[in-house]
Amino acid sequence: MKAYLMRVEQGSVYKGYIGEIEDSLAAKQKYVGGQIQVLPLNDDICIIYNDEGKLEHLPLNRAFVEDSKVLDVFVGNIMAVRRSSDGDFTSIREEDIPIIEKIFLPVRTIAHGKVILRSADALEEYRQS
Repeated sequence: MKAYLMRVEQGSVYKGYIGEIEDSLAAKQKYVGGQIQVLPLNDDICIIYNDEGKLEHLPLNRAFVEDSKVLDVFVGNIMAVRRSSDGDFTSIREEDIPIIEKIFLPVRTIAHGKVILRSADALEEYRQS
């Protein structure tokens, strides 16, 4: 299955990219580093993230922004997939990426209660070692 992957390491937020992931709970949990939680963005696209990532102090990744307001901040690796009418996860599509990138903006830091964003153009590409 293809997913839009948004990786993070301590101090580095990477550009999102489409990657292959096995369509299993274990593979999703491995990618996010723990128990998954699902956030529907719309009828078709879902975000999968670590349900306990904030408690585990995972690195800042993306801010969920709507109408210029930060609704939440996501930590650790997150992914976006599609959901079929049957409720099954399916592959993301290229045309979904602008929707995701408009809503999920990279975070630089949180200071004095304010979320400071990064420019998506300034993010490094993720390179597997």
